[in-house]
Order: sequence, then structure tokens, then C-alpha cells
Amino acid sequence: MYLFGTPGQKRFWFMWDELALGALGAVVLADTRRLADCFPSVDYFEQRHVPFMVAVNCFDGARRFHPGDVRAALNLDTGVPVILCDAQQRSSCRMSSSRWSSMLPACWTPPAPPRRRQRPG
Repeated sequence: MYLFGTPGQKRFWFMWDELALGALGAVVLADTRRLADCFPSVDYFEQRHVPFMVAVNCFDGARRFHPGDVRAALNLDTGVPVILCDAQQRSSCRMSSSRWSSMLPACWTPPAPPRRRQRPG
């Protein structure tokens, strides 16, 4: 498993295609204080049919939301996993990535093999 973090700001979007090339899946880290900032990431992976999970970062002192409420707010398919985590705690990050890697085989569809071209004549 390789993990790449990319800033969400527009000026870094040029990197996303390179980092996502060949990816089996992705994790969108959501901050409920700025949930609308997740929409571009969610849209990116949905449009490219890359399986993804939303990990809701639970900050100290921040209001906690049920994963179903976050799913509804982001208008996610029921098949998109939404979990709670604390990105500042190594054990929470480890548990989140472990959970995602165990879910990934069920979410992933292998690419279709390349079609053979018929030679004229």
C-alpha cells in the first residue's frame, strides 16, 4: 500500500491525475467544519470510477457527526464507506487504512482487458 497526501487547493490539482494513475482506491479525509471542501475530491474519484472511502476526521472540540449524516451531506452512494477517525492519532490512521484495505477487494473491479484490433484484409 502506498499512501499519498495531496493538498485540496486548486493549485495542486495538476498532480492528482499522476498520483491516481493505477490507484486501486482512495481515501478522502473530511473535516466536518469545512465539509463542502470535500466535494471536488469526491467528484474527482466518482468521475474516474476510482473506489474511495470517506474518513471523517474527529478533531478535539469539534462537533461529532454520525457517518450516515456525513454520507447524506455529501450525497454519497450507500456503497461508499464512511468511517470516523482521528488523523492526529497513529493508531486511528492505522485502523482506518486497515479497514479500507480489507474493504477494497469488494469495491474494486479489474479493468477490462485491452481489445484486440482486427487487421484489415
